[in-house]
Amino acid sequence: MLTSLVSILVLGEAPPARVVLKAGDKAPELGVMDTKGVTWKLNSLKQDKVYLVEFWATWCTTCKKIAPTVEAFVREKRGDKFEMLAVSVDDDLAELRKELRTKKPEWPVLMDPDFSMMNRWGVVGVPRLFFVRNGVILWEREGEVSAEDLRAAWSKMGL
Repeated sequence: MLTSLVSILVLGEAPPARVVLKAGDKAPELGVMDTKGVTWKLNSLKQDKVYLVEFWATWCTTCKKIAPTVEAFVREKRGDKFEMLAVSVDDDLAELRKELRTKKPEWPVLMDPDFSMMNRWGVVGVPRLFFVRNGVILWEREGEVSAEDLRAAWSKMGL
């Protein structure tokens, strides 16, 4: 923050603008590893498959509150045309691993401990969810979501 302020005062440069993504925007690069050591890239996602990209953290109370709703939706829709990518923004990887041993998620968990993906995607708070298909954001929401929100978004996308 201080570096940005000095840059503005000395060089006349403004800090980089926060990315604000909305439906219809091109999805930014993923560029992070999952818990198995595989680096995920946007262009490696399957064509015509919808991905629910959820940014979350083990310490996030709202994330924990909506987890049963999101997980039930994912289990209902998961298949050839739909998958979830859970993006943990935990910087304490030991705590994340402990959580994953308990929860044993059925979908890939990407790790973003340095917030690089979070910054590219303009995420300032968790949870933040995006539906993405063919590199395009179809829907996004920050904060609490209900089963009705997810179903309505799914229906609006014509799926």
